[in-house]
Amino acid sequence: MELNKPLVNIKVIGVGGGGCNILRLLAANPTPGVEHLACNTHGRSSDRSLDKFTFLEIGQSVQIPWPSGEFKIQSGRLRAECPWFLRELKHHLKGAELVIMTIGMGGVTGTGGSPVIAQVVKEMGIPLLAVVNTPYTFEGSHRSECAAKGIQDLKSHVDNIISVPCDFSLRCMPEDTPLNKAFVQLDEIMVRAISSLTRLINAPNNMVVTLADVCRILRFPGESTMAFGSGTHPEHPALDAAQKGVGNMVQTVDLTRARGAIVSFSGGYDIATSDYADAMNLITCNLHPGVDPKTALTFGIEVDKSLGNTVKMTLVVTGIEPPPSPPVRPPRLDNWLKKLTRRMKT
Repeated sequence: MELNKPLVNIKVIGVGGGGCNILRLLAANPTPGVEHLACNTHGRSSDRSLDKFTFLEIGQSVQIPWPSGEFKIQSGRLRAECPWFLRELKHHLKGAELVIMTIGMGGVTGTGGSPVIAQVVKEMGIPLLAVVNTPYTFEGSHRSECAAKGIQDLKSHVDNIISVPCDFSLRCMPEDTPLNKAFVQLDEIMVRAISSLTRLINAPNNMVVTLADVCRILRFPGESTMAFGSGTHPEHPALDAAQKGVGNMVQTVDLTRARGAIVSFSGGYDIATSDYADAMNLITCNLHPGVDPKTALTFGIEVDKSLGNTVKMTLVVTGIEPPPSPPVRPPRLDNWLKKLTRRMKT
């Protein structure tokens, strides 16, 4: 365990109202070496009142009517293309070694503006991960379609996208849970998704995990998703956390098609090394059979005495191959004979 490893310069960018809300929660419990940038329109955020991150106004001096319908994404893009904003963004990104961007997809500023911001990051040669959430099903098809379009526009500019459906928070709670508590649960999921990665790299009491290892695994081609688990078993809390996480993925995927994994554990001082080893073996056995643990798997363990005998695990799986297309079957012979018989009778 390396206690004085050099900090990696990480920038976390929140775009739009949803992204800035997540950023505010992240800034309340910051990770060493992480700078927070809030990108939103003037007057639509209370983020300026906090001194824990930098606020960059999207669309300053750009006069665009507040959008509706199909113009929503285009409006967000036009606002983000404001020269003043882009100039300030490039200035604050100097020196960054990793950028993580968070967006609530389906709205205006985040959905339309995030691809513009991502393009700037890509042109500067900085590794970029986007962690986004997609609308609840009950919000309607139009908002979901906007979110899908925004994610599609974003894909070509990022190293990877991790999408967290808002419906996942509903799966984690009883049916009679009030909506405001569902929102809190979703925010906690997004915060944990991002902070687990930043702390994996920069937490002072973490095992050595290099930025190069994380970026290599994030860049595996294919889809990506996450899982969370909290283990409380008296003898095997880490294994318990891994079992719960593997069985509760954010999105329904076939893990045997995943070619890379980033695993972050947090646990107390007294967790046995063998327990962590068993947990990692469980995760490895659920991945693609061809996964090479030396190049496609990395993990870190953060010691947190406040957790006692509880272990929390965050799992990011990458390089998920699409399922094979169903084979095209030739017409059944009996159907062909029936058609031929009908033709002969006519």
